[in-house]
Amino acid sequence: MTSPTITFDKDAFDRDGYVVIRNVFPRELCHAIRDNLAECQASYTPAIVDSKTGKARTEFIGGVHRINKCAGQHPCLDKLRANATLADIFRQFYGTKTVRDLRASMDGFCYHPVPASEMPPADWAHVDVGDKNPPYVSIQGQVILSDAVDEHSGGLVVWPTSHLYHAQALGAERALAEEQLLTGAKPPRFDVNFVKISPEVRARILECRPGCVRTNVAVTHQVRMGDVVLWHSKTLHMYDPPTALAKEARCVAYVTYCPAEYLTRRDKEHRAVARKFNRTTSHWPGGNQVRLNSAIPRLYKRERVDEFRKVAANGYSSENVALSEAEQELLGYVIGDHDLSPAEKTQLYERHVARCERAQAAAKKRREAKLMALDDVGTAPVHKKRDRCGVDRLSKLEPKTKQTAFDDAPELVDFV
Repeated sequence: MTSPTITFDKDAFDRDGYVVIRNVFPRELCHAIRDNLAECQASYTPAIVDSKTGKARTEFIGGVHRINKCAGQHPCLDKLRANATLADIFRQFYGTKTVRDLRASMDGFCYHPVPASEMPPADWAHVDVGDKNPPYVSIQGQVILSDAVDEHSGGLVVWPTSHLYHAQALGAERALAEEQLLTGAKPPRFDVNFVKISPEVRARILECRPGCVRTNVAVTHQVRMGDVVLWHSKTLHMYDPPTALAKEARCVAYVTYCPAEYLTRRDKEHRAVARKFNRTTSHWPGGNQVRLNSAIPRLYKRERVDEFRKVAANGYSSENVALSEAEQELLGYVIGDHDLSPAEKTQLYERHVARCERAQAAAKKRREAKLMALDDVGTAPVHKKRDRCGVDRLSKLEPKTKQTAFDDAPELVDFV
């Protein structure tokens, strides 16, 4: 398959830890995809009753980053994954022979509406790889589906050249955590693919380095619809939400590729389950780092989440983003349709369903046991809980009060 080639400054990526590639997708296609994703997001905005005020409020999927983890198999995301031009950019990085030798991530998208009022500032500066030995390093990407033309638009914030000081930053963060441990604070983990870097460490290790300053990609580089931003997994970055003065909602889709040879058996199985059951995975497509996101995001009622996943997988007005024959062929490769045999997939799906049923039954049993303990004792029983460092801590099981319309939902369990 011959792929259109876009030239970009790879030396700038190696030097700064990120690069902005212009006009990868036409604006007409981006408009259609954004409208589809906006309709998808708007179809699932449950009304939550605030326990403090007693008033209903609309809650959007995705938490502070507004990443939709229910619609990972939306046709619009397949349209982006099957784009030969985008895949060829990653092929140039990894040096694979063709784009068919790549595998795409099954991540979600971010749709953040313009807030009605100013949101409190949040510091989520982090790196996407810890100090695993050996660490998994990837090139991560997002397709820009809305214009970010001023300081109110929000977007990706990066610290240029910070990937060069990744080890020093983690070392300083670990030393700071050991100091805080003496005060009884819960220590962070450094063997995971999400490590927050505190302002103290940033000022001491990163921001004092030549050329390493806080730079908002969306503002400084005037990122527009159709552009693609790539960054190193060791690059310090965070999400800056739009303000109440933003002209439009912020919308991006997360698409990353890696060579097929990076995938382990576990990666292939998790990806197959995500595809079959309309789940999403973590940012990474391989490297033994693929993780299925929670089956019930944010404790919403399971039946409603499952229904939403089915609708999202079918798409909205999908004729606007229909795949061509060439894109359908490429999609079969990049999502790994041929990585497992049909018989292996059938056995995998059966094991997955059985495991989900066992997890739900166990969660229901634990919840019933907790409620019975409350009824017998009349107060919140004290029990021991072991933290990540193996230290026994005392915690209380607080009585459950009815706060939302989804209190009959099963306990949140990551089923895989």
